[in-house]
Amino acid sequence: AQTFDAVGRTVAGRGGRGVADFRVPVRWRVTTAGQVERSVNGGATWLPVTIDVTRRLAAGSAPYQDVCWLVGSAGAVYRTTNGTDFTVVRFPETVDLIAVEATDADRVRVTAVDGRIFTTTDGGLTWSR
Repeated sequence: AQTFDAVGRTVAGRGGRGVADFRVPVRWRVTTAGQVERSVNGGATWLPVTIDVTRRLAAGSAPYQDVCWLVGSAGAVYRTTNGTDFTVVRFPETVDLIAVEATDADRVRVTAVDGRIFTTTDGGLTWSR
């Protein structure tokens, strides 16, 4: 499981649990079951985020409190710009994605399981290797 705060730092945790830190109130996590949860109180409590996910999620990055990118198997990419509603972002391949680093709502870098890196600067409309 991966827990990350609203400035994109990964927070150590087991089973999707992170350490509460009220200096960074918004946190996200992808649980070992592939579910997404959000905390608005530094990780003290977590609420599930409803996403119509058809593929397993592996990682996420949140550069701002309301912006979060998620990636996973078979080219799965999801993004929210309001902190609640995720949309599917088209990805050019069906390769498994294992890491994501977001700068903002438009610029992101994703890493495929085979080590290739893809970037977008327009919210996923176009991708470069």
